[in-house]
Amino acid sequence: MGTITAQSIIDDVSVLLFDKNNVKWARSELLLWLNQAQRRIVTIKPSAFSKREVVQLSAGTKQSLPAGGFMVLDLGMTMGDDGATPGHAMRLVSRQALEGFNPDYPIDAQVEEPKEWWFDVQEPEVFHVSPPADGNGYVTLVYAKMPTIISSEATAISVNDVYEPAIMAYMMFKASSKKVVYASGDQTAAQHWQDFEAALKGHTATELTNNPNLAILPRSADLPGSNS
Repeated sequence: MGTITAQSIIDDVSVLLFDKNNVKWARSELLLWLNQAQRRIVTIKPSAFSKREVVQLSAGTKQSLPAGGFMVLDLGMTMGDDGATPGHAMRLVSRQALEGFNPDYPIDAQVEEPKEWWFDVQEPEVFHVSPPADGNGYVTLVYAKMPTIISSEATAISVNDVYEPAIMAYMMFKASSKKVVYASGDQTAAQHWQDFEAALKGHTATELTNNPNLAILPRSADLPGSNS
């Protein structure tokens, strides 16, 4: 969660719009666009507002996300029947491989701590476990959540503060789009949209470059046949 308030962002955007007193663009309108910006950011980049929680599994194979969640990102480990006792790591498998090995897995005996899970991008709000859960066990779950609508300017943004430039670019895009109605051919809105996309791509590139998992990949000098 961020620390920058909606008021601070609205103030900055109002200055950029040369409308410090909010004559042309009401603060309520700018707050609406700020909320839209957060939702658009999370839709494009789900990890921008992800949550890690310990959740109780439902009986059976099919599992649903907590309220407000819209995409599964990862499952960690089982957490016993009290939600506080670490168990084994959940192994991600493909549905096709699981069904090829054990087509009867949905009707297997239910267990407290399933071993495997699979995910279908066509159903981003659900995941499946194997063997079927008995409804008593817990697992750690990472999922993307849609930000709560901000109704007060005193409230901090939901996404991390590093997304402030993207939020502002989106708000400027919306404000400029409204202005284009009165100024045909104005390309300002298009430029702000490009700024919005560039900000998100920049975050993605930075995350990929600084991904700690890269440290476990073999270096070119370590590969067989390398002359380095």
